[in-house]
Amino acid sequence: MHPFRCEGIYSTDTCELGYTCDHTNYQCVKAAPGEGERKEDCDKHCKAPAPVFTCDNTTDKCLPCPPDPRPPGTICASKEVCEETCGKAPPGPQPSVYKCNMSSFTCDAVAPGTPGAASEEVCEKSCFNPHDPCMVYPTCETCLEHTATGCGWCSSNVKYQNLSAGGSLIGGHCAGVAPGTAKFVCAGTYSTDTCGAHGNCSANVDIVYAVDASCSINKNKDWPIEKSIVDQFAKSFTFGAGGASGEFARQGIVYFSKDVVTATGLTGSEADFVTALAGMQYGVGGCQTHTGEAMKEVYDEFVKNPRPKTDARIALLLTDGAAAPSSQQAPAVAYANKIKALGGKVYAIAVGKYAKYVDKIDAIASTPSSTYVYTSATWQDARDLAKKIVASICGHNTTSLIAVQ
Repeated sequence: MHPFRCEGIYSTDTCELGYTCDHTNYQCVKAAPGEGERKEDCDKHCKAPAPVFTCDNTTDKCLPCPPDPRPPGTICASKEVCEETCGKAPPGPQPSVYKCNMSSFTCDAVAPGTPGAASEEVCEKSCFNPHDPCMVYPTCETCLEHTATGCGWCSSNVKYQNLSAGGSLIGGHCAGVAPGTAKFVCAGTYSTDTCGAHGNCSANVDIVYAVDASCSINKNKDWPIEKSIVDQFAKSFTFGAGGASGEFARQGIVYFSKDVVTATGLTGSEADFVTALAGMQYGVGGCQTHTGEAMKEVYDEFVKNPRPKTDARIALLLTDGAAAPSSQQAPAVAYANKIKALGGKVYAIAVGKYAKYVDKIDAIASTPSSTYVYTSATWQDARDLAKKIVASICGHNTTSLIAVQ
């Protein structure tokens, strides 16, 4: 015998009576012998369909739908759905939005929700030809090859000013000052000389700083120097959310003593970063050194703000001692390892009596420590360390130096 399955009443003895649904009154009635199903099964599905309604456009009221055949164009739905739309005008078309075409400098209609889209009036004010031949050069090196024609490199995107209409156009990083070029504002660092200290590294990196703000650091002498080291380091990279070549840096700051504060998450705005750095407070919450909680915040920032293309993730710890209390050391190592598991690298600048806590810092940093741990006796001496770390990260080709998994 072949395997089989009976969904009704199976009997090898008699033709038992089953039940079937009477669709005129939706009652289960006895079926012919050998047909139907158990009554309890019939009762489960033998139910009248929910009433449906249609909108009477003359009275704007929902009335029961007529039986089939219904008049052409009749729309039937539940009473709730019918009442939501009956008597209400259909939604009008969304207003047109426009975006500046950077090739023709005309406002082209785009789909609603397109990033950078605005009304035609707003677009017209900010979409104009700045007549800047320098804006075609995508890198600092190619830009400064044309300084003879007035080109210079801005570490942030420039804003060309439409003085007559009152709008502004977001340009690139290379902008010129030749006669006839629109006036512009560079919120970062502008250079017609070299791609040196500011914006030297135009790699697509994410960097988060963990900055020790505990009381062992002299508030008036060393704290301003520590902040200036972060400023110097950060400005060695070209800020941005990613240009045509996808090569710009996002940077963020976490600072800590007993409390841990994220001054800014990963941002491509140099102006926002500098403002956050200036607002950092010394000795937040007390005089302990909660390095473990700080490294957790750094790790969380990388996880919360990923991006598809990143040449490197860098965590830079600046401190003058071991985690305190000592229970902060284990989470510091654990979250540093999580950053490494993301493909990131953990650098450390250790200042002061490094020999006393060398094993603690080495455990947090990437290996070998000779590459990722930098030490100095004073914060003043630590200024040169930032330059060395930038050089080790950037070199001539950051992309091939540190790959993100």
